[in-house]
Amino acid sequence: CEYVTSYLASDGKIYIGNWSSQCSAMSYIANPNKKGLAAGLCQLCFHTKNNNTKSPPNMPNYELGALLGSACDTIKPTHPLKSGIKIYPNPVTDKLIIELPTGSKEAEVIVLTMIGEVLLKKLFLSILNDKIEINLNYFTKGI
Repeated sequence: CEYVTSYLASDGKIYIGNWSSQCSAMSYIANPNKKGLAAGLCQLCFHTKNNNTKSPPNMPNYELGALLGSACDTIKPTHPLKSGIKIYPNPVTDKLIIELPTGSKEAEVIVLTMIGEVLLKKLFLSILNDKIEINLNYFTKGI
């Protein structure tokens, strides 16, 4: 069987469809956050009432909240972000500037690496002229 489509379902498993008409079931990954055999790939283990179904249905995963432990979470925040935030320069060499909407009184800034490690976490309780300037000279180049 050739794998063709896969979807993350609301039960946390990834269901995988197949292309071949010779296969009468779908496969799934029981523990997608684990590596190797611990992921629990079960080939052709998911049988449906209709044996012609070889592709998982569209299983959207909308607004279920943050995925705990995820370094990258694309799920919509519970409260909307204010518009008008500008961050520059890109790339930054020494000083990062964050322009906030007019009248901003406080902000928390968290700087992450590409893999989600926290490099800097700082709460700004008094903001002058709706701008925050952060000195990044002490970080290694390319971080």
